[in-house]
Amino acid sequence: MKKFLTVTILYIGLICCSFGQQTPISSDPELKKLVLKGLDKMYNFKFKEAESIFKQVKVKLPGHPLYYMLMAMNLDWQWEPELTNDTMVKKMKAFLNHTVELCDDLLNVQKKDDAEIMFIYFTAEGFLARIHSMQGDFMAAVKNSTNAYKYVKRGFTLKEKLSDFYFSTGMYNYYRERYPELHPIIKPFAKMMDKGNAVEGIEQLKTSYRTSFFSKMESANYLVNIYFKYEGKPAEILSTIEDVIKKYPDNLFFVYKYAEGLMQTNQTEKALPYIEKLISSNWSYYKCVGNIMTTWYNLNNNKTTEAIASMALADVLYKKMYKVNDNLHGYYYITKGKLAQAEGKNAEAKKLYNTAANKAEYPTTVSEAKILAAAIK
Repeated sequence: MKKFLTVTILYIGLICCSFGQQTPISSDPELKKLVLKGLDKMYNFKFKEAESIFKQVKVKLPGHPLYYMLMAMNLDWQWEPELTNDTMVKKMKAFLNHTVELCDDLLNVQKKDDAEIMFIYFTAEGFLARIHSMQGDFMAAVKNSTNAYKYVKRGFTLKEKLSDFYFSTGMYNYYRERYPELHPIIKPFAKMMDKGNAVEGIEQLKTSYRTSFFSKMESANYLVNIYFKYEGKPAEILSTIEDVIKKYPDNLFFVYKYAEGLMQTNQTEKALPYIEKLISSNWSYYKCVGNIMTTWYNLNNNKTTEAIASMALADVLYKKMYKVNDNLHGYYYITKGKLAQAEGKNAEAKKLYNTAANKAEYPTTVSEAKILAAAIK
């Protein structure tokens, strides 16, 4: 919609472009305006327009890593959520690796203690960690996140001066505690890092959303992830998502999460125009979730025939989603299970619920699938 130390805690820095005093960006209002203009285009899924603007940033800051970081971010929103464009991910990695190289030169070779470069550095490493974790290369992700950690710690004491630091600090505080709870395999790595505070982390992300300059949207992205995935409280983030889609109506990730949240809070009629927007898009992933939610709606209104038709459309699109490593699998199999139950096929429904429990990403979805399976005797 959208928003780890392998995952190692964290897509740590995703877009913290918060810059210290006397840096090229903070001292140039026109450049800051240009960067924000490009980000606005990117977040509204106007990727070609964003790329054109980011190229202007390169002209203004030749040899600076910011341009390469922005280009990688622009590709990331296009690569996700389908993860099927191998050419795109190769380009994204190339931009990120070059970003790291340029930052290393500035921070190590030139011995420059620059907050701007630190942020861009750990942002790039955080992106690489997330990509590697999605591709199953967890050790590479651990290495990237470990590289980022030293600069994340530097931000702990700077957030009062620069509000964007609330994003990185909030991310760390929350995921340092919650992610190892649900993924014990990374507990040994987590023990090597300072403890976090999940409650404080959420509040810091909220502060970042309210006050930060560059990190506002990524703070919203991760608050959505937290409330849907970990906390199971979508109602608490719906007003934030509504604000986001008013500004970025074509951001399909946030349209999707808004529709999903409305469905989960029994506001199904209000969700329908957003579901239709997903179905009418050119993205297989969003068309798929739109048809799944249409099936939810039809089943909730005892329209079994219509539910069979909408699920058939979702089935065709789901076959293209083999690389996706998110909660789509859980939604898909739970919905198919409910449809099977509506048709009186309880044994098939139980099998589908168990599959959902095995494939779902969100702990809340896993729990729902297990409850549904257990209810069938």
